[in-house]
Amino acid sequence: MSAQAIVTLRAVALEPTYWDLEHYEIDAEQVVSRLADNGVNGIRLGAQSHDGCAYFPSEVVPEAPGLRSRDLVGDFKAACQRHNLYFIVYTNAMYVRDGVYPEQEEWVVRGPNGQFSIREPAGICLMCQHSPYFDKYLTLLAEIGSRYNPDVMYIDCFGASVLCHCQWCQQRYQEVFGKSLPSEVNWQSEEWRQYFQWINQDTDEHARRIVAACRSHRGDMPVVFNRASPWSALTLPEDLRSYATEIADGVHGETAVRMYGQGFHHIDEQATIGQAYGSPLWCWVEHNSMPWSHLPCHGSELKIKAAKVLAHGARPMVWSLPLAPEPDYRGIEAVGQVFRVAADNSELLDNTEAVAEVALLFPSTSALLFDKRVGEDPGPHSLAAAASVREEFLGFMDAARRSHIPVRVVLEGDISSELAADCPMLILPNAACLSEEVCAGIRAYCAAGGRILATFATSLRDAEGHPRDEFALRELLGCRLIQPLPLLSTDIDGPGRQGSYVTQLGRHPLFQGIEGEFELPAGGRALAVAAEGQVPGTLRAPSAYYCSYPGPPRDVAALVISPSSIYIPWQLGRTYHHHKLASLRRFIANIIDYLEPTEPLIKTDLPPSVTVTLRRAPTGALVLHLVNLSCEPEFEVEQVTPVTGASISLRKDLCSQPRPRVLGTEEQLPLTQQNDRWHIQLPNIEEFCIIAVGV
Repeated sequence: MSAQAIVTLRAVALEPTYWDLEHYEIDAEQVVSRLADNGVNGIRLGAQSHDGCAYFPSEVVPEAPGLRSRDLVGDFKAACQRHNLYFIVYTNAMYVRDGVYPEQEEWVVRGPNGQFSIREPAGICLMCQHSPYFDKYLTLLAEIGSRYNPDVMYIDCFGASVLCHCQWCQQRYQEVFGKSLPSEVNWQSEEWRQYFQWINQDTDEHARRIVAACRSHRGDMPVVFNRASPWSALTLPEDLRSYATEIADGVHGETAVRMYGQGFHHIDEQATIGQAYGSPLWCWVEHNSMPWSHLPCHGSELKIKAAKVLAHGARPMVWSLPLAPEPDYRGIEAVGQVFRVAADNSELLDNTEAVAEVALLFPSTSALLFDKRVGEDPGPHSLAAAASVREEFLGFMDAARRSHIPVRVVLEGDISSELAADCPMLILPNAACLSEEVCAGIRAYCAAGGRILATFATSLRDAEGHPRDEFALRELLGCRLIQPLPLLSTDIDGPGRQGSYVTQLGRHPLFQGIEGEFELPAGGRALAVAAEGQVPGTLRAPSAYYCSYPGPPRDVAALVISPSSIYIPWQLGRTYHHHKLASLRRFIANIIDYLEPTEPLIKTDLPPSVTVTLRRAPTGALVLHLVNLSCEPEFEVEQVTPVTGASISLRKDLCSQPRPRVLGTEEQLPLTQQNDRWHIQLPNIEEFCIIAVGV
């Protein structure tokens, strides 16, 4: 049962830290029974949280204020057992409320100036993993494991504090390297890179000690770490894969839409990265719209969040159920509409695999290094206008999803000839820093029939972030790097000038369905390329705004088409991410359609506001997840606009004998066959709709 909690979870996270135990009694049976009625199959309960105190009679750490020696953890475990729910115990590895321990000031993280900060207004201190507090924390984990034997142990707020200069870090670093800690981040410094490697390896070793403590009572205890954003220097997807498959058993991502300023795309981003490393990510579905609020989000918003998490094969976890002064179940009853569908169709919605025709690279090395080493080479190839790698990635993900093109995320080490059979097209979103090994994998992918779309600085830097003199993938991209011309804002060529940039002015498949005079930036202010061989360098007149080069730079290309690739020397994904222009979204979709050698998996007249995700169940059935985002994305959702009268067609080889039905209502949908496609008439779509297709 415990291992299944990793891959089949539909949970609610309860945070006793936010409960008023001084004035209110918490009825564990009342809470757990109500949650179980709404399709919840697991409870994550804080046994020790951000205040550093225990919510059970602990012999290791002080008890929480107002607990009065009550065993709150034991009460919830017993209730979970009665209702056959997974019981997951939460602990916080690094935070302690100010003043809990007399020795606390010796254990806290300190900056290079010797000062430490306290999170206000909560008054929470950050404990250093090198201090004696860490041994106390390991003893606490062993105590919890032996006393409650939970189904899963969950570790929150774990990781090294970069540039901590407490006495314990200074002593440890001196022992290992025989010198003082660096005092600032400097990617040009060999000393900093040595420190960065050490702090990552040291963090992994501390994580292994945590897992060992959790398993001291039961050797097969599953352990899940909260590793937050995959864009952190300490938590790139390759690191998450290690925590999910080697060091521990799973990872939880901070998909806190609204809570910390994220949009709905944040769920897509984190959940699909979980697919990339082969383990279902645990994802938030907030019950409250502001931190520690006792007001739930509107039901429509909660259903959208839960449906999006489930659509990507991730495991939804509601955070959190407010319990002061009284439980508020409105939010969980809304989410329950999604959870109950999942509970009743577990054979179709658990342990599923993504079905996609386009692979999107998560450029981990570039995310870590590209913007950090720009200053080391002041020459013409320094790419001073370095792009945001994350925004380039997110732009392509959103454009593909809103164009109803199934896409899955892949990691650098997973690109090979075998990938071409599953995903015949690969997007390289400003993958500037690529090792020779990854470049070899990309070449093998193309040799096996794969096609690529690459943008901006892809392959112009090595795995250490150092600039190359030329594209490492030059032969695939069909272009060469030329020195950017001096910039004089007063000399701007008009886009209609004959003989300047234009190779083809006629209509082209890449511009199908795009209204008006769509113009391409020819490179940009930091990067200029020339097409090689018999390929068009520019398909349309470039934008004068972006091409402020003096004179007629005839060799500067705005777009390069090669037999198996399209290369764009500007930040197409980032531009779309910023502006969400329909013309750019259509342009990206046209590029994918132009390069994609096979019939599309999906054709539909659904609007871009309804995203479509394809997954394959262990039974072989195909599952369509439709999520309706016809709402103001910047604000909490109060209602969506129902989508009516739409249809969708699937490539016939995806399934035999489709028999499409709506999960939850069991409505059978009209089906026709046209040529090599199945055509399905869709029902009215409110917040979400899940359709099972095939046997």
